[in-house]
Amino acid sequence: MSDQKGGGWGKISLAIGIVGLPLIIVFSIIIFLLLSIITMSALIGENEESDNSSNSDVGILDADIDHIELINKKASKYDISPALIAAVMKQESNFDSDVESHAGALGLMQIMPENCEGHGYSVSECKEDDVNVDIGAKMISGHLDDYDDDLELALAAYNAGVGNVQKYNGVPPFEETQNYVKDIPEYYEEFQEQVEDGEIKESDGFDGEGEGSFSYPIKGGKMAVSSNFGKRWGRLHAGIDIAKPEGEDIYASDNGKVIISKTNPGGYGYYVDVEHEDGWVTRYGHMYKDTVEVEVGDEVKQGDKIAEVGNNGRSTGAHLHFEIHTPDGDPIDPLDKL
Repeated sequence: MSDQKGGGWGKISLAIGIVGLPLIIVFSIIIFLLLSIITMSALIGENEESDNSSNSDVGILDADIDHIELINKKASKYDISPALIAAVMKQESNFDSDVESHAGALGLMQIMPENCEGHGYSVSECKEDDVNVDIGAKMISGHLDDYDDDLELALAAYNAGVGNVQKYNGVPPFEETQNYVKDIPEYYEEFQEQVEDGEIKESDGFDGEGEGSFSYPIKGGKMAVSSNFGKRWGRLHAGIDIAKPEGEDIYASDNGKVIISKTNPGGYGYYVDVEHEDGWVTRYGHMYKDTVEVEVGDEVKQGDKIAEVGNNGRSTGAHLHFEIHTPDGDPIDPLDKL
């Protein structure tokens, strides 16, 4: 009996071995593939943007502000900062008088027809710049008074309406409004630097050099830094990554001249270098060539669009890789200069 039992167990063990061996092989292959993927990702990340062998948010100069005289006049009339009117105008229409939204909002300040009529103007009159900005400035001033100078609530009321601010007891949860109350203060801060004696001053024009102050190359970039400057997987990550969707506008961080605009498939994908005053250089990487709007030799102003965010080259997701190099060619942490 004992011999028969032993033989039974031997057969069972043999059967388990026959069945289990392929499972062990399959399991081993899966483990090997997973380890290979992890290793490959690390190698890609290690090499990503680390090759330097190629040698306050979006800054906007006052030359980019249109309708300055009109803005200053309405700011004085309603006792608000001209920089705030300019910031709202930038966000609403990008200083284009002819813009009309899908909802019917009109002109520089994107005034709704019912607001035109509520202020005693016809819709056709509301398309006139003077009338349009007058209504917009008056509305902003009124909202600031109503909300005790709380800029966020005043902007929310301008964008979503007083009723929605009351309904939600604060900034409404709408995505557009949430972005609106974040974006405009960034423009406001930039434009405020150009205000002297209560007025926005006209620009003297681009001098071909730099202002000595770098700005984030993407709107909202300060809040979107996804990878910092420094050692990464044993090598230097020579800039910062700013995670934004493909197609997001990239702006010149300071006045300068384009000195490189070229493809780099093994690294940056496609990148642009801009030289600034005293030899400082900024680099913008991972764009697609067909989105780049500048060529070598072009002069750019701080805030000029130069390209769009891409996912080109050694890149693991849509983002801008941004570097700042000293006049000696050494990369530094951009966050120390922005």
